[in-house]
Formats: sequence, structure tokens, C-alpha cells
Amino acid sequence: MSIITGLLLAGGQARRMGGADKGLLTLGSRPLAAWGLTRLHNQVG
Repeated sequence: MSIITGLLLAGGQARRMGGADKGLLTLGSRPLAAWGLTRLHNQVG
């Protein structure tokens, strides 16, 4: 059985977004980081 590890990097200064925390900006009803974690979980979970 293979062990696969994933890492989601969500950050940055977001200068073009007015300094908002990019990982916490919402798309639909969820933060962007949550969408990324869902996709990551589907790949490595």
C-alpha cells in the first residue's frame, strides 16, 4: 500500500486583492482553501 502525502499552500500578500487573506476569501459559500482541501483529499485521502 502506498502512502501519499499532500500539502496545500494558501497564502501570500494578495496585493492585487486589497490585502485580503486569499485562503479565506469565499467562492460560493466556502473559503478558497476549503475548495483546495476538498480536491486534495480526493487525490490523496
